[in-house]
Amino acid sequence: MKDHTDKQTAELPFNGNVPKKRGRPKTGKALSNAEKQRLYRQRKAQRDQAVAYREEVELLYAQLVTATREVDLCRYERSEAFRVVEIYRQRLEQAGLSTDY
Repeated sequence: MKDHTDKQTAELPFNGNVPKKRGRPKTGKALSNAEKQRLYRQRKAQRDQAVAYREEVELLYAQLVTATREVDLCRYERSEAFRVVEIYRQRLEQAGLSTDY
């Protein structure tokens, strides 16, 4: 029999034949269905944001490529215009006309 006034003596473990429980041991960290659903929705929202961000980046990259092509075309047209101006300047000089304009 245990003395209820004795606070120093430790409890002895129960040595009876208790069968081992089946299955995986409980961790105490199980989530309720509502918590699982909330976490699922958060993950889904993050995936949706990532997809939207990726699509926006792809759109901006396409715009950058288009703008770069336009700049290259403008540079080419400018160099062609300077080439044509130089040809006309040489023709004016050969004809003895003024090239000051």
